[in-house]
Amino acid sequence: MSAISVYRDILEPNIKNCPVVFIITQIDKIEPYRDWDIRNNKPGEKQIVNIQEKINDISSRFNISTNKIIPVSSTDSYNLVQLVNKVVEVLPNEKKYSVVREAKEENVSEEATKSAEKGIFDHVKEFIGDAWEVVKDQVVVVVAEAAIKYVPKIAKKIWDWAKSWF
Repeated sequence: MSAISVYRDILEPNIKNCPVVFIITQIDKIEPYRDWDIRNNKPGEKQIVNIQEKINDISSRFNISTNKIIPVSSTDSYNLVQLVNKVVEVLPNEKKYSVVREAKEENVSEEATKSAEKGIFDHVKEFIGDAWEVVKDQVVVVVAEAAIKYVPKIAKKIWDWAKSWF
């Protein structure tokens, strides 16, 4: 079974319930591979053209927006921050922080971190619903205490963010 048929038969019918990001790996090896700009750690001009053609081809074959296709080179750490940003963007609120927490620190942007932190609180608000207004102060205290206990690295950021929301 080809990747296209698996996608069309299994993923596409459930796409609204399943965030999808396509990743083109090893773009440093896309022809002409000797065109890689080592000094600036990015594809050369001819590679950029070929990468864009590949993105357009995948978009067309899978009927997916080009903004959900991320070309990366893990060997050169190229576009890994953009990949983490995109994954955090498409995930449900309750899943965002786990990606940020597990990714290498150098691949996590401030944008992804803020989105993940906001996702935690938005998920709590979604879960609690209308009762949020009644319990928000207690929730902020409990979440802050848990963060201080289990995640000292981010506790101050969460508390500052939480205070600015309320």
